[in-house]
Parts: sequence; structure tokens; C-alpha cells
Amino acid sequence: YPAGTPAIKEVDGDGVGPWVSAAGHTLTINSLPDQQVNNYAYSGPSATAPPFNQKKITRHYGFGATQGVGGVTIGGVKATVTSWSGTQIQVTVPPNVPLCAIQQQALYGGPNGGSVPAERCGELIITADNGRQSVDAVTVTIGGKTPIPMAAGATIQSAIDAAQPGDLIIVPPGVYTEFVLMWKPVRLQGVGAASSVINANTQPAGRLDPWRRQVDCLFGIAINGRPISPTNPYDPPSDKGNNGGPWICPAAQQFSVDRLPLEAVVGWDATLNGNLAEQLQEPTLMGAYEGAGITVLGKGVKFPTGSNPFGSDTFPPGTVLLTDCTSGPSGANPYPSNFLCNPSRIDGLSVTDSSQGGGGVFVHAYGHYLEIANNRIHSNTGTLSGGINVGQGEFAPANIVGGTAYDPPSCYTGQTYTGLELPYCFDLNVNVHHNMIAGNSAIGDELFSATLAGGGGVTFCTGHDYYKFNYNWVCGNLSAGDGGGFAHLGMNWNGDGSSSGITLGDEYANGAGRSVESAAAGAASNGPP
Repeated sequence: YPAGTPAIKEVDGDGVGPWVSAAGHTLTINSLPDQQVNNYAYSGPSATAPPFNQKKITRHYGFGATQGVGGVTIGGVKATVTSWSGTQIQVTVPPNVPLCAIQQQALYGGPNGGSVPAERCGELIITADNGRQSVDAVTVTIGGKTPIPMAAGATIQSAIDAAQPGDLIIVPPGVYTEFVLMWKPVRLQGVGAASSVINANTQPAGRLDPWRRQVDCLFGIAINGRPISPTNPYDPPSDKGNNGGPWICPAAQQFSVDRLPLEAVVGWDATLNGNLAEQLQEPTLMGAYEGAGITVLGKGVKFPTGSNPFGSDTFPPGTVLLTDCTSGPSGANPYPSNFLCNPSRIDGLSVTDSSQGGGGVFVHAYGHYLEIANNRIHSNTGTLSGGINVGQGEFAPANIVGGTAYDPPSCYTGQTYTGLELPYCFDLNVNVHHNMIAGNSAIGDELFSATLAGGGGVTFCTGHDYYKFNYNWVCGNLSAGDGGGFAHLGMNWNGDGSSSGITLGDEYANGAGRSVESAAAGAASNGPP
């Protein structure tokens, strides 16, 4: 960001991270120190006059020595400043911050049962003494269930695996070299993107193996690439020539997430683009989209009782989308990985160095109401997008009123207009805001020339409806296909897709610019390339 833009290093409330149990508590905001950045005016070793002879320049991101015209808001509500300096601000959390849109279920310790205060949450915005506002900060959460503190030396993945749906997981300062599978709705909350960092480096060889094995487990596939069953356990003995392999698929994870309609999981079907590529890169569903810094997977459909979900690449007749939190026995949530039922968030983190294909953040399907905010997603390379992918670039043909239908039907019912294309409802109401998305690249080609690259920074695919893309800093991204910064595109499984309908930045290279508040279709503006 330009010098003088206020930026944070860490925000702490009742403990590490931006959470307080009640209004009236103190929030401490620490500024990002001065940063050495590349000098775009540098003219080479022959230059003698500044700034043209300087490879690096210093940029200041503090708050200002005195408050001046500065201030702090949380969810649009002014917070009372109790102390102010160039490096630290302390504020009192106001009482009227808006309620969080989705509350954690009482089943998992949330406020719906009245045992803990209702959760309130809002974007932290800092205005420095010079009048400039922060671009990314954190989401502040007030009330609700006490967050889960990560133990020293623990991985983010182990915290997700152990968490209850809707839990707030505080990611302390540090560099976490891992590939995260967010397979249930949880809230990953960093203390600030400059401090809580996910590094998705694939080296040395073999670092992706545990990730691939867990993906198999989550989709209900055994190590040998066939569905898990009583006669084909997750790690069959025949694989090792002994009494079974060492790999375990916990019951809570087994077959907990769903593929998309017509998305190939097992076997070979020559009519499905990318299927062979997926099978060649280990028997995992992700294929050429594997290994993102954070991969979001969810439960999205209900199969008829007694049906075989893996009988073919099509879903069994009678399969329907999950559209609510239908109660199970004793009021239990029958699908803990259903994102409709509990809050989910990726906030205050940096995601960098992903290169395997999935990019920085890959939201595969059914990540409804996921919030991606206040992250710095930079220096990643991916197949569809280097930064953020919401959805697959390939998808099934549309359900048309009066035409050929397939299971599951659209979540949008009651229409009788013949020829109307109904929404896919794959990822509903995903909200992406206040992120820095910079220096990412999209290389395209899912091992087949039919799949082009999307936006170098961000891609929203057809079927991911009613999303928002607001107040993001999208800069310096590169694409081999459509949209240097941002693209909304898709290609159906039959291969007759459309090119980018909306782009942010030049067709291939993305210059500096912020996204403005978008419509449901994701319209956005950008500065010159």
C-alpha cells in the first residue's frame, strides 16, 4: 500500500487475537512497522540520483503520533479511543456492534441456547491521523463461545480436525508450513495477516502425501482409489501385504464432504474433462486443483436412503441439495460439515507460496456463507487462479425449466418459465472483502488444453451465486487466460464453456486497484493496468 496507509501487525482482546467476551473490554491494535519494499522508480546500477538509484524504499504504515482526525470503528460503530500512538491504539469495544449473521449452534456450545451471549462481529477499520483508512485489518468478534487457542507447536489442521462446527480458532503469530483442509464450518482467525502466515511450500517432496490421504478420507475414498466399504477398508491389507496399512480415516471425517454433480471421483469416464488428470495425480478428487494453502470442502447434498453415491459419476436419482439444518436424532445436526448451519471465516491470515495448482484459497463447493476477509494472499501460482478460487472451472450443464433435468435440482424452486436457467447453488453468499491479493499468477490447463486460466488474482466460477467482492486491494497479478486481477468464468463438463464475463484489470496483467462494492454478479472496478 502507499506510504501513510495505516496497517496492523496484531490485534488482541481478552487474550491473543481479536476476541472479547463482552462489550466494554479493551482491544489493543499494534501497527505494522516500517517496511522495505521494491522501488518501482529504480533505474538500474548506472543511476546515481535518488530515488532512481535505490532498489528499496521505506514505507510507513503507522497510525500517527497524535490522534488528530484519526479514529477506530468496529462493524461501522465508533469505538472510544483510550490511548493513541504511532505504533499502538487501545479502544473500548462498543456495545452496539451488529450481531453476526450466522450464530454458532447451541449443540456445539454456541449462543442459540442462551448459555453464552449472542455473537457480535464487525470489520475493524482504522483511520490514521492523516485521514487515510486501513485496507485490511481483522474481524472483531464479541461474545459467543470462548475461542479455541492453538497449543504451542500445533498445526492449523489439527485444530480444525478437533474443533466443533462454528468454533472460532485463533491462529497465533507464526509461520505455519502446511496445506489446510477446512472440511467443516469453522472460523480461522489470525491476529493479523502480517503475523499469522500459512506457507504452502510443497518442498521437500512428499509434503503433499498426508493432504492427499485426508482428501481421500473426506470424500469417502480408500487409499486404493475405490469407495470405502466393509469389503474395501480405507487402507486395505492388500496394499501393504500385511494386516493393513498405517493410515487411518477417522469416522468423523469419512465421507463428510461431497463432490459436485458429474465430478469424477473413481473409475474412468472419457466424457469427463480432467478425469484422467485427477486419477494420475494420486486417487484424490482435487487433481490439478490440489495443494492450495487453504482448501474449503463441504457437505452439500442428501443422498436417498439405500442409494449408492458412487454407483456412477451422476448422483443417484432423488439426490437433493441441503438447503437448511434439518434436525437429526435428539435435535443433533446430522451433517456437521454443512456450512449453512454454522459460521465460517478465513480472516487475518497471509497465504503464500502455493504452487501445486489450487492457489492460495480454493473453495471447492458448498462453502455457503463463507467469509474471506482481511487476508494477504500473495505470491501464489494456481491452475485456475493463483489467489482465490471460488468453485470449479468445469461444471455440469444447467437445470432448465421444461428441459432435461439432473439431480440434484436447483435450490431455486417454484419457477414455471420454460427455458429459464436455474441457479446451481454450489456456493451461496460467499463474502470476500478487505483482502490484499497481489503478485499471484494463473497458469491454466488442467492437463487438458480445454481448460484456460481464470483471473490471476481471483476467479468466481459459474454456479457460485450471490457472492460479494468488496473493498479488496487487487494488484500485480498475472493470468495466462482471462482477467489479470479478477474473472468470473466457467466451462461445463461437456467442454462448451464461456470466457471471462467480468474482468478486473487488463486481460492478462493486473495493475493496482481496489474493488468497489459489488452487485450479486460480482461487478468490480480497477485502476489502470
